[in-house]
Amino acid sequence: MFFYCIENKYVVKYKISLDEIRLKNLRREIIENCSTIIHKKYETCNPPKDRYNYEKIRNYNQKKIGEYEYRDYLDYDDIYLVEYFYYEHPTLVTLIEELLNGNTSVINEIKNPKLETINEEEIILNEQKEIIELLNNNKNNDITKQLNLLKENQKKLEDYKKRKELNQNQISSKKYYKEVFNCIMFEVVKKIELKKLIEIQNFLLESNIETIDLECDKLLQLTIKK
Repeated sequence: MFFYCIENKYVVKYKISLDEIRLKNLRREIIENCSTIIHKKYETCNPPKDRYNYEKIRNYNQKKIGEYEYRDYLDYDDIYLVEYFYYEHPTLVTLIEELLNGNTSVINEIKNPKLETINEEEIILNEQKEIIELLNNNKNNDITKQLNLLKENQKKLEDYKKRKELNQNQISSKKYYKEVFNCIMFEVVKKIELKKLIEIQNFLLESNIETIDLECDKLLQLTIKK
């Protein structure tokens, strides 16, 4: 695997090697400690296909509660009540999987993660405030619709509080990014001045020669845009 980056006016080509055992262990640890746990309970004719995948679904239960008959066909499906805890993996898990599959383009995101914190409770409460203001000011004649929206908002808030309690022992994946990056070993293969490489690229493009390394070409395009 190879990785290109710009360092002090040079484009550097690195050979990449990974501590795969450590990465796989970190992946499991992150799933366990940083996933968002969501309680699900619903009726369905199609139980989740990954219900036996322990990394995503825990405490799975299903119970047949009836049958669904198709009017146009002489056939029916069993109806089940299913209940389980779903583990929604953080982005870092996907980045590790991509890296283990040979995709070095994720290295920059691992090195410089863009982590945004969303205050879900604040969003829900602001939405509730807007609905109440509409009701109080009679800005919308469809009061029934507004009351239904308010009811849906209340359910969102209740669901959020339950989810927050369910995830009280879970932690942010932020602290793991550095550990994952430390599992990547870089060995310099060669480097070339960025200015010279751009000149070479222009020469090849003008000559309709398309043999230039694709990853390097992408890097140059990004640099030129800047």
